[in-house]
Amino acid sequence: RALEDLEREDPETFRRLERRALAQERIRRALGVSDRALAPRRPRRSPARAAISAAMTALGALPAIAGATIHALPAALTDLATRRIATTSAQVAFVRIAAGAIFFAAGYVALGWALLFRWGMRPEMAAGVLAVSALLGACALAYTPRARAWMERWRLGWIALRHPSLVRRAHREEEWLERRVAALLEYALEVADVDPAYTPVLELGARPSPLQR
Repeated sequence: RALEDLEREDPETFRRLERRALAQERIRRALGVSDRALAPRRPRRSPARAAISAAMTALGALPAIAGATIHALPAALTDLATRRIATTSAQVAFVRIAAGAIFFAAGYVALGWALLFRWGMRPEMAAGVLAVSALLGACALAYTPRARAWMERWRLGWIALRHPSLVRRAHREEEWLERRVAALLEYALEVADVDPAYTPVLELGARPSPLQR
């Protein structure tokens, strides 16, 4: 709602913010990372919590890899169908869900047929294998965000060794955008066109909304 109000009441400022957001999106794509990887650092956790998080990440890797391997073919077909069929961002979720339902169901049917008729497994054992496969698939699905975050962190660190100024600029711009959008959403403020490379970032609440004047 705040962004819509800004676009209606101050289209020039909205366009400037939109251009900077699109420019930042191009930088993120060039770096191969998401906006989460460039978000401002959170306060450092205690060593105990960091060790528990690292241990859970390591322990969850094996079942997640097994689940991803079992479901690799239907997942690849789902991604392929999404890229081929979905032409707009609004269609991506629908096509992914529909294609996933079809390909994953077909994958389980094919696996069940192979267990029963190809390898002569008893029905109760085949059912157990299918249940374990589904559980491993759920593990892979739950582990994916954590694995992606770790990969992006390593990738960004490697790029920072070769292009530190580019990574610093991306971090700085991401922080600026977060602050401005947070100001809009929380206080319905105008967005000042401030370049963080040359001008100090304004504090939240620095400029009142036209509705509050």
